[in-house]
Amino acid sequence: MKQEFSINQLCGNRSALMYCLISCCIQHNIDPYTYFVDIITFKGSHKINEVKELLSHNWKPLNENATVASPAKETA
Repeated sequence: MKQEFSINQLCGNRSALMYCLISCCIQHNIDPYTYFVDIITFKGSHKINEVKELLSHNWKPLNENATVASPAKETA
Protein backbone atom coordinates (compact mmCIF):
# COMPACT_ATOMS: atom_id res chain seq x y z
CA MET A 1 0.00 0.00 0.00
CA LYS A 2 2.83 2.38 0.78
CA GLN A 3 4.37 1.87 -2.68
CA GLU A 4 1.01 2.65 -4.32
CA PHE A 5 0.86 5.96 -2.45
CA SER A 6 4.39 6.83 -3.61
CA ILE A 7 3.51 6.18 -7.25
CA ASN A 8 0.37 8.31 -7.00
CA GLN A 9 2.30 11.10 -5.32
CA LEU A 10 4.95 11.02 -8.06
CA CYS A 11 2.28 11.16 -10.77
CA GLY A 12 0.60 14.05 -9.01
CA ASN A 13 3.86 15.98 -8.80
CA ARG A 14 4.56 15.42 -12.49
CA SER A 15 1.04 16.46 -13.44
CA ALA A 16 1.34 19.63 -11.37
CA LEU A 17 4.62 20.47 -13.10
CA MET A 18 3.07 20.00 -16.55
CA TYR A 19 0.04 22.14 -15.68
CA CYS A 20 2.36 24.85 -14.37
CA LEU A 21 4.47 24.84 -17.54
CA ILE A 22 1.38 24.95 -19.76
CA SER A 23 -0.06 27.85 -17.74
CA CYS A 24 3.20 29.77 -18.03
CA CYS A 25 3.22 29.25 -21.79
CA ILE A 26 -0.32 30.54 -22.13
CA GLN A 27 0.46 33.49 -19.88
CA HIS A 28 3.38 34.45 -22.16
CA ASN A 29 1.37 33.96 -25.39
CA ILE A 30 3.27 30.82 -26.40
CA ASP A 31 1.63 27.78 -27.92
CA PRO A 32 2.41 25.02 -25.36
CA TYR A 33 2.67 22.31 -28.03
CA THR A 34 5.25 24.29 -30.03
CA TYR A 35 7.17 25.06 -26.85
CA PHE A 36 7.34 21.44 -25.69
CA VAL A 37 8.26 20.06 -29.11
CA ASP A 38 11.08 22.58 -29.41
CA ILE A 39 12.39 22.01 -25.88
CA ILE A 40 12.21 18.21 -26.05
CA THR A 41 13.76 18.05 -29.52
CA PHE A 42 16.78 20.15 -28.63
CA LYS A 43 17.28 19.47 -24.91
CA GLY A 44 20.24 17.18 -25.53
CA SER A 45 22.22 19.84 -27.34
CA HIS A 46 21.55 22.63 -24.84
CA LYS A 47 24.15 23.45 -22.18
CA ILE A 48 23.04 22.85 -18.58
CA ASN A 49 24.30 26.25 -17.41
CA GLU A 50 21.99 27.93 -19.95
CA VAL A 51 18.82 26.18 -18.78
CA LYS A 52 17.20 29.51 -17.86
CA GLU A 53 16.88 30.20 -21.59
CA LEU A 54 14.42 27.31 -21.82
CA LEU A 55 11.92 28.80 -19.36
CA SER A 56 8.79 30.06 -21.07
CA HIS A 57 9.36 33.74 -20.28
CA ASN A 58 12.90 33.60 -21.78
CA TRP A 59 12.26 31.08 -24.55
CA LYS A 60 13.04 31.74 -28.17
CA PRO A 61 12.56 28.84 -30.58
CA LEU A 62 15.73 26.75 -30.86
CA ASN A 63 14.33 25.03 -33.92
CA GLU A 64 14.45 27.27 -36.99
CA ASN A 65 11.19 25.73 -38.24
CA ALA A 66 9.29 26.36 -34.99
CA THR A 67 6.73 29.11 -35.05
CA VAL A 68 5.18 30.77 -32.06
CA ALA A 69 1.48 30.30 -32.58
CA SER A 70 -1.13 32.65 -31.31
CA PRO A 71 -2.46 31.86 -27.83
CA ALA A 72 -5.45 29.62 -27.44
CA LYS A 73 -8.73 31.51 -27.66
CA GLU A 74 -11.16 31.19 -24.83
CA THR A 75 -14.57 29.86 -25.72
CA ALA A 76 -17.66 30.80 -23.82
